[in-house]
Amino acid sequence: MDAATGLATSWDPGADGAVWTLAVSGSTVYAGGDFQAVGSQSRKYVAALDASTGLATSWNPDADDTVWVLVVSGSTVYGGGDFSRIGGQVRSHIAALDVTSGLASPWNPGASGSVYSIAVSGSTVYAGGFFTSLGGQKRNCLGAVNDKGYATFWNPNVGKNVYDVAKVYALAVVSDYLFAGGDFLSIGGEVRPNFAKFLSGVEVSGRVTAGGAALPGVAITLSGAAKYDTVTSDE
Repeated sequence: MDAATGLATSWDPGADGAVWTLAVSGSTVYAGGDFQAVGSQSRKYVAALDASTGLATSWNPDADDTVWVLVVSGSTVYGGGDFSRIGGQVRSHIAALDVTSGLASPWNPGASGSVYSIAVSGSTVYAGGFFTSLGGQKRNCLGAVNDKGYATFWNPNVGKNVYDVAKVYALAVVSDYLFAGGDFLSIGGEVRPNFAKFLSGVEVSGRVTAGGAALPGVAITLSGAAKYDTVTSDE
């Protein structure tokens, strides 16, 4: 789109289905959605496009279902959606993809349902959507995951609205804050219809559990909710 005139430029990747998310890094435009072909190539649900030509690059994670969100952070493209396989690996709704090869990294939090939104702050990845577990812990629609793929202690516990719905569609990290938007009534122990703001990025050394097993020395992030658990150091 021309910024001055509002007219579309000649750039035309021509997706054959809906595009739900875009992320730009340098000369590459990453796209996710419900398409099966884009940029003159077969690309299932996710693709990388040349920002000048609109043609698909060789990057091809080949997801098996809808990709709702893509976020580029350094050498990683984080993706969320409805998929169960992406980047050549089994990944439940959330994955970290190599920015060069498109292969999924060992990072594997696994969400129990759709992931619609992702935001990255340092080594912490926030994920929102329509799920009840994330990173091996019970997390209702919103949670934070560390670089090992385990859920941190941060648990805002999103509450359903009057229509018995709770979903988090949008996340953004700005400076020291995380903003969350969606379809909910309460979050972080407070009534916050559909929109909330959290303080983010306070890291301490402590313990988290996954599958009943203690994991000593894992970095966790405590942030934002009106109340949060007290953490006891392993030392």
